[in-house]
Amino acid sequence: MSPAPATAVSVVIPSRNGKGRLPALLSALARQRLDRPWEVIVVEDGSSEISTEALAGLPGARLDT
Repeated sequence: MSPAPATAVSVVIPSRNGKGRLPALLSALARQRLDRPWEVIVVEDGSSEISTEALAGLPGARLDT
């Protein structure tokens, strides 16, 4: 078994109450095609809402709070 390739590109999205905007942004990112491994990191910064549902269905995305 060969090791998983290292992530070459990280897209970091700072978000504060961005629940309404995140689905379109994440959908656009999911349509991107790169020839190297990449990830999306959404960082919630004290929001009054949690955006975990916006990340559902986007493989490799994670929510840092």
